[in-house]
Amino acid sequence: MLLITVGYGASCLAGQDEDGTLCIVATLPIARRGILFEKVATLTVQAVVLAFVIMLCTIVGRGFDLALPISHLAGISLGIALLGIDFGLLAILVESRTGSREVALGVTSAIAAASYLFSSLAPLLPGYDRRGMRPFSTGQSETGSSPPD
Repeated sequence: MLLITVGYGASCLAGQDEDGTLCIVATLPIARRGILFEKVATLTVQAVVLAFVIMLCTIVGRGFDLALPISHLAGISLGIALLGIDFGLLAILVESRTGSREVALGVTSAIAAASYLFSSLAPLLPGYDRRGMRPFSTGQSETGSSPPD
């Protein structure tokens, strides 16, 4: 999920600027906010479609003794889609501020990796207060009250 959303978010503006196609798009009678809205909508559609496909593949996996209720699968798929949209929007923000696809990919990937490490390793620290640290971990909100095994 993050590969698709962060990759698209990091290249949707700066990639078109480097290719020279953003100038053509910007000359259309569309407000710049409208162009940005369309990029965000495309990012959202990509994340939702991928999450839905993942959910369908998991439902098919139920034939292989995978017993998960569909309501739980839908919740997990929603969480995955929201995680991808969050990091994709962060990539668009960094890209729009720096104008560089590479910087957007690097910064967003580093924040995603740091967030994953934090949500995975922080509970191992003595005195870790899960409730106090929850807002700082994106993975914690998708996986619930405990990190994935």
